[in-house]
This record gives sequence, structure tokens and C-alpha cells, in this order.
Amino acid sequence: MHSLPPTLPLTLGAVALALVAPFAATLAAQQPSGEPEVQPDAEVRESIAVLEASTLVELPRLGEERRRGLAPADFVVQEDGVRREITSVTALDPQSSEWTVLVYFDPLLATADTVALGAFTLADHAADLVALGPVRLVTSAPETQEWLPPSRDEFALAAALRSIAESRIGRDGLATLRRAQDPPAERLAEESFFLRERADALLLETSEGCPTTPCLLVLVSEGFDTVVEASYPAEATATETPPHAEIARELEGLLAGFGWTVLALPLAPPAEPAGEAPPEGPGTDYYAWKREAGGVQMPRPSRRGNRLSGLSEQALDVFVNARLQTLRAWAAASAGATLRLPQQVGPELRRLRNRVRVAYRTDRSGPPVRSLDVRLAAISPFQERREVRESLGLVPEEEPLRAPRYAVSGVPTALSGARVRSLAFGKRLTGELALEQQPGTDGKTEIRWPSVPPQHPVRVSVVDPEGELSHRVESVSSETRNRLQLEPATTGWVLVEDLRTRAWGVLELQGGEGLLE
Repeated sequence: MHSLPPTLPLTLGAVALALVAPFAATLAAQQPSGEPEVQPDAEVRESIAVLEASTLVELPRLGEERRRGLAPADFVVQEDGVRREITSVTALDPQSSEWTVLVYFDPLLATADTVALGAFTLADHAADLVALGPVRLVTSAPETQEWLPPSRDEFALAAALRSIAESRIGRDGLATLRRAQDPPAERLAEESFFLRERADALLLETSEGCPTTPCLLVLVSEGFDTVVEASYPAEATATETPPHAEIARELEGLLAGFGWTVLALPLAPPAEPAGEAPPEGPGTDYYAWKREAGGVQMPRPSRRGNRLSGLSEQALDVFVNARLQTLRAWAAASAGATLRLPQQVGPELRRLRNRVRVAYRTDRSGPPVRSLDVRLAAISPFQERREVRESLGLVPEEEPLRAPRYAVSGVPTALSGARVRSLAFGKRLTGELALEQQPGTDGKTEIRWPSVPPQHPVRVSVVDPEGELSHRVESVSSETRNRLQLEPATTGWVLVEDLRTRAWGVLELQGGEGLLE
């Protein structure tokens, strides 16, 4: 889901969320104490009341004419259990190219065969991809490399994808770590660091979302499992809980909340050489499998026999392969799909055109990440028409609806953490906010962000060269809202994020001399 720029609570008061950096005492000294909460004025309250968000839903059995006949009264939308007012329902135009498409390869979480098969398959469907909208193609191995900027050129996209396939860049770092001979506790610590870095890279590439268009994330990866007890002895996890499950949950909420429909492609190779005819056999197993694969389409069966004949065991393990469970969760939370077969890619891309945008009013004073529940109304014009058709035996008893499960407002702390960690890892980040460094009082160094309007709350994150960080959220009533004072010898980075517009900026500190990124 994507929403308009959010408004976080304006009565927070400036509080320190974590004080772990060497200059923590300096930060703490700047927190106002005993300051009364300031209520937002009428203009601010009005801006909160009229904020609008939207989400995409799919009713796969509805034709275009019936989708265009849907109205606000046909749906119910709730955020964190609070019902929202629906303002409009609009069917996407199947003939328009309004999607923003990001094709993202993570070669460090996939084998060379998975990367190659995914790239070759997507190259074969380059026309379907550019028909949705401009396509951007990137890899992260580990640095992000843009192979193609946003483009509608089908041939340029296909050529870039084939180049990725032929590069054989997949090397599955997770499997490599687990085969290492180091002590289990050391391997697990390194694995946790590795997965956090992989998650941060993906989050930073997708954090902007799509202001006005639907977003599609085509993710070529084999994911990671969250139950590490199957791979490590108990003593390896005795002192510290591995972050695997936390990382998976964060990405599940943020990818869906930022408006991305996730199409995960851990494609499995065929079980037999291309060109051999699949053996004859009954097709009953397919239908049992298909009932469990919501959101996934298969091509029509060949006259030569079973659609599952000739497929490898990996092609059917999407529900039991532990590493694929994170991909399944991300796809399901975003109303996307996890595909194991190249034949599924084309139909899944084409069905994206059949979605419906549901716009609703929301109050952005809640938490940054919230649950989203979209369903058909029990009593509505659509249900009344459907009951008539049901009485004639023309439709099934239930109409399936697929929708994202999360909404995001403002800047979640997980995104701030990803930016801060990336700075500590030596990555150069560039934001749109201009930060200034100048002498402060008592010989301190003062950091300012003058371009942020006075009524906007901000989050300030400071990280030292060792990666220790401090978060602080300030209210509009704080006299020090637009500045931060540090000891003159402080080194590291300052990250400032406007929590209403999501604009952000970075300043590098070098012993009192600032370098604006």
C-alpha cells in the first residue's frame, strides 16, 4: 500500500529511544523535561483528518466490467482494527502501463542456477514486464548495481537480463556459511550479520515506494529460513536469540506497507532435459496442489498428459522448503505470489492488470507499521447482485479477495536502522535534505536542518564509526527541534528524517568538520 506523506503524533515530547553512543550524555542533556504536551492547532488537525491512503486488491474471478462496477460500499477497510472511510474504488485500466517495476536479484541468497533460470525466464517475458510500466533492473552482490535504469525498452531489458544469466553471479552465501568449519556460535553470528545486511540492502532499494502508481517487486532469491535450530546446535543459540525471524517480519510488513506487490522467483530447474516429451499420467495431483496455491496460475494442460509430469521435486516444495517460507510470507502479505515454475511467470504478470485500487481516509497518528484488513462488505450492492446470481447457480458461494496485510506511515524505525547500519558499513547514502554544521554553544558542534518546516516532527539518528547509534524523536514544541549539539571531536554520521514527508539527509562528521553527502 502507498499513502500520502504521513503525520505522526504531534504530542510525543522529545524522548530518547536509545542512548548507546559515546555522546549519549550530550543528547540526553538536550531532552526537555517536564514540558507540557502541545496539542496540534486546527490546521494541523485538519491535515491529519483528510490524509488519504490506497491499496490494491484482486478479485480473480471478476471480469473487467464487473470490476468497474464496484463501489466504496462494497468493501470494508480496517487499520489496526479501526474502520476507515473508503473514498473511491477504481479498477486499473488493463491497457495502461501504470505500474512501477523493480526487478531485484540477490545473488548472495541464490545459487548460480537459480539466478540464471530467473534471468532467462524474465528475459523471455520482457514484453510482459514493460507492458506493465517502466522496469528497473538491479543486482545486489553485495553492492547494488543498476543494470538498467527505468525503461520501457523490451529489447534492452531482455539483453540486460541475459547478461545477468550468463554472468553466473549467484553464490548462495547462506549455504556457504553453514558448510563452514568454524565453531557454530561464530558461524551463527556471521550468518546473522550477513542476513541483516541482505535485508538492509533490499529495504533501502524499496523504501521510496510508489507515490502515484502500483509497485511490482520481482525478487529473484531463495530466501532464508527463520528456524535456525535445524542448522545449529542448541549451544549456538543459548546466549542470544538469532534475528532471523525479526528480519523476516520486518520485511514482510515494510514491503507490503510501502506498496510493493512481491513476485518471488526461486525458480527450480526441470527434472529432465528440454525437448523430451513428459510421460503420460493422470492429472489428479495437480488439482490438489493448485487448491493450496492461491494467487498462482498454471498454463493449461498439454494433451500429452499431466501438467506436473517431468517437474523436479524442487518445483513442488514451495510449501515445505524452509528457506522459501520467508518468500511466501512476503508475497502473501503483499497479495503477490511465490513461483517455482517458469511457466507460471507469464500468467502471473498478466493478471496484475486486473486489480482494483481502494482509496480510504486514514489518521496518521498511529504507529508507523499497522495491520491492514480489506474485505468485501457483508451487505452491499455487490453482494446483493451476487446473491441473485448465486440463486441462479452462476457463481461460487465465495468470492476470493486478495489484498495487502500491512500499511506504513511515516518512517519506521527499521528503515532508520537500515540507513544507519549502511553508513556504518561504509556505504555512501544520499538524501534530499540539506544538513548544516556550524559552531554551537559551549564549544560544541551544532547540526541544523533548516529546510524542515517547523510543524514537522523529525527523527535524528547518530552513528559513530563503530556502528553505535542513538535515535531521538522530537516534538514540534521543542526549542531545539531544528538543531543537535555534539562534542566537537565527534566522528561518524548524523541522519535526519522528516517523519511527515519521509525526506531525509546525511551529514558525515570528521572531528568537527562536516562533509555533506
